[in-house]
Amino acid sequence: MLPHGFDLCLDIRKLDNRFQPRMIVDVGASFGQSAAHYLMAFPKAEIHCFEPVPETMSIWRKRLGKEQRVHFHQEALGQEIGECEMHILSDLSMSTTQLDPRDALMEKASVMVRMSNLNDMAQELNIAHIDLLKIDTEGTDLNVLKGASALLKERRIRFVQVEVGMNPTNYRHVDLQRVREFMEPMGYMLFSLYGQHLEWSGEQRLRFANAVFVAPELAGSVNAISSTETAVGRASQKVREASLTN
Repeated sequence: MLPHGFDLCLDIRKLDNRFQPRMIVDVGASFGQSAAHYLMAFPKAEIHCFEPVPETMSIWRKRLGKEQRVHFHQEALGQEIGECEMHILSDLSMSTTQLDPRDALMEKASVMVRMSNLNDMAQELNIAHIDLLKIDTEGTDLNVLKGASALLKERRIRFVQVEVGMNPTNYRHVDLQRVREFMEPMGYMLFSLYGQHLEWSGEQRLRFANAVFVAPELAGSVNAISSTETAVGRASQKVREASLTN
C-alpha cells in the first residue's frame, strides 16, 4: 500500500503479469547493495554488475560472490572503448573517472581500468533485452547512456534508473534536465523519482535523486488511461455546455 515513488522494485511488481524482470544491469554497483535488493525482489532475474574500483570489487565479491544469478565485471562503462583513469576517493562510493578539481583533496589514489560501452557489452554477453538498467557512476551517467544509445533506440531497455542532480550547484551529478533531453526523444518518459536527498550541508533544497525512465511499451497502459480520462472529461464538458445552452 506504499505510494508510488517510494520503492522502485515495489512499483515494478505492481505491474503484475505485464512485466517480470529477467535481466538487470547494475552500472556502478559499488558494494553490491542494489544487487542484493534486486535478488530478493526479483527471484527470476539475472544480474550483471559493473564496478571498476578494485577495493570495492573485493568487498563486493565477499558479499555476493556465491550468488549464481549475479555476474561480476571489473570494468567501467561509458561511451568509449579502451582504458581510463579511475580516481579513488576517500569515500570509495564517490570514486569516479571524471574528477572535479573541487574534489581533488579527497583523492587517495588512481588506477587505470578497462572501459567499454553497454552496446558492445550486451552483444558480447548475448543480452537481447534489459529489463532494468541502473546507473550510478558519480557524474558520468550520461556517458553511460550514450554508450547504450543503440539499445535505447531499439527499445531493448525497459526501465532506466539514473542518479541525477536536482539543482545547479550540484557539480557531482548530471542535471536531470540534460538526462531528460537525451531520453525523451527516444520515447522514454519519467516514471518516478526515488531516493531523494537534501543538501549534505543541511540546506533545505533537493541535491540529487534517482530518476527512473520507462520505455513506451510499458508506459502505454498509462497513456491509454490518460487518453480515456481526457475523452471522458471532454464529453462531460460538452454535456455541461449543452445543459447551460438549454
